[in-house]
This record gives sequence, structure tokens and C-alpha cells, in this order.
Amino acid sequence: MKLVIETLSPVHIGSEQKYHSIDYICESGKVRIISESKLMEKLSEKGIIEEYISEVKTGEIKSGKDIKRFARKHGVRFDDVIEREIPADDEISGEISSYIKTDGKYYMPGTSIKGMIRTCVAYHYLKNNISLLKKEIRNIWKKRAKYEFSELNRRIFGDPHRDPFKNLLIKDSEFIEEKNIKIFNVRRLYIAKRVKGVPQPCEAIVENTKINSEINLLNIPILNKNLKDVLTDLKNIFKIVNEFFEEFIKMEINEIKKAKEDNPIRSLIDFYEDLLYKMKSLKQNECIGRIGFGKTFWCQTVIMLIKDDKDILRQWENYQNTKYWTKRRLKKYLPDTRAVIMKGENVIPPGWVKMSYS
Repeated sequence: MKLVIETLSPVHIGSEQKYHSIDYICESGKVRIISESKLMEKLSEKGIIEEYISEVKTGEIKSGKDIKRFARKHGVRFDDVIEREIPADDEISGEISSYIKTDGKYYMPGTSIKGMIRTCVAYHYLKNNISLLKKEIRNIWKKRAKYEFSELNRRIFGDPHRDPFKNLLIKDSEFIEEKNIKIFNVRRLYIAKRVKGVPQPCEAIVENTKINSEINLLNIPILNKNLKDVLTDLKNIFKIVNEFFEEFIKMEINEIKKAKEDNPIRSLIDFYEDLLYKMKSLKQNECIGRIGFGKTFWCQTVIMLIKDDKDILRQWENYQNTKYWTKRRLKKYLPDTRAVIMKGENVIPPGWVKMSYS
């Protein structure tokens, strides 16, 4: 079946590739990527490669601006060494996280969508079997389990070799046109105070982009009785996704309302209330969810399910302290920052998409 993914906010799915300061220059609202091969070719023509390498080693050249200065000094036309230009939403500096590509082309990985659905299905199951989650938290606290939730994961999804999600096939999307790519500064805003985190530039798909893919249910027998009824009907799968994210959005709104009136993070409330309004009119073949960079610990199943049980929360907190901190304790069960993209007075959370199949 055809699957259409529409971005409701910028979406960044990262890769191992990074653009470092020496790889680009930001000017006139664009990030201009420097081609190393073209640069070396032009420097070779001028016989100045050794001088260039020397200045890189001494630190005189450490950014794209320095390369431009060096090129102009030696009569090299800087435009001739540019590989491509990407629109920028803000002044960009530092390391840029690159969007995932194959053969240099942008796409939406099917695994990212499938991973989102898997989280929602796990939440759906655990919500109806909450005692299993609480038992697992007690066990990992008592035993300091190396692989947290490994037993619980097995209880939900069964033998990895017979993973019921093999029945759900989501293909990588068609290639995304470069005109739909932009570089944004992602920041972390605090709920409790008016502090902006250090900008983290990310290459992302812009909002209101429609991407085509495919989704199908295969005829592989599902032996796992927990998910047999779930993974044999796309309408049911999309319903579960909507239930999960509707609950997440409502909790996010309640959490963000704790911020003071002059805190810019409160403008997230408008975005989320608009999402809830959109969710009311969704058809059975449509769902809204979140993928890629920007999801927080709060967006995972654990805290959402145990937030009202103080004893279990305390055991979870103790385990996290033991695992990650030796001399200081977690002060809160929930994160007090949110990853956002700031557009003037507006604050937008990245990663939101609407999906429909036909």
C-alpha cells in the first residue's frame, strides 16, 4: 500500500556524517558546502597545496571563512570550489549534523517509522499489563541488570528470531528533493528557567513536505499471542499510534504549563494544542507521530506508564542514579528541557509527521 508521510515540523534523522567548520561557510542565508576535491584541484593548478596544508596545520585555516580568505588571496574563485548550497534558517556555526542519505540522496528510512510504531505497540501492551513493567523495574534495581528490560522486551515481542514485526514491511521512502532540505539551529529550552541551550545545527526536512513510501502487512504467521491481533490490521496499528501520541501530547502540555508566562517554551503549547485538534479529525488510515531527533526520555514508554506510582518511580530513579551518576542524584523524574527550533517568536518541536496509507 502507498504510504504518504507529511512533515508537520522539521524532521532530522541523523547519520554518522558531520559538516565541520572547515567544510562549509554560512553566508547570505545559505550553508555552502566546500568540495575538497574541487578545492585541491584549484590549489594544485595554482601550485599552493603545500602552503594550504601548512596553514591548516598551524591553525591559520580552521574554518570555511579561512578557506575563502586563502582562496581569494591566491586568485582562486571561491564559487568554483562549492559543492552545493543548503538554505539556512539562522546563522549557522560549529558542527552540523547531517541528515541520513544514500548515494548522496535524502530519504526517510522505513526503520525510523517502524521503530516509532514499535514503541507505541509496546506502550499499548504494557498499559494493559502494567504489573509486568513494575516487576521488571524492581528486578533491574535489585540485580543491577546489565540489559535493562531485556526480559520485558522478550515478554512483549517474543523470540527475536520470530519477531512479529517482521510481518510489518515499511520501505525506505522515495528520494526527497533538495529544495525540501534546510539547516536549522536546534536548541534546548528549560521549563523551570529562561535559559537557551547552545545551538546544535541540524540538516532537516522542512515542514509541509510530502514523502512517498510503502507499507504492507505480510502473511507471515504471528505466533506471539500478545501481538497477533495488533499486527494483522493497519487500522489498529494506526489507532495505537494515535492513542500513544495523544496521551504524550496531553502530558507535554501539562508539563510545559509549569513554565512561567514569559518563558518562550510556553509557545509549544499552541503547537501541541493544534496537533490535538488535527488528531480529532483523523481518518482510520491516518496517524500522527514523532520520529528522528528531538524525542526525549519523557517520550518513551517507561515514565509515561509509571508517573503516578511514587514507589516505582523512586526505584527507577535509584537505578538511574546507580547507572549514570556516582556522586550526584537525579533531581527530577522527568527532563526539564525540550529540543526546539526557534523561529522568531515561535518555538517548534522537531520530528512531527502525519502518515496515511491507501
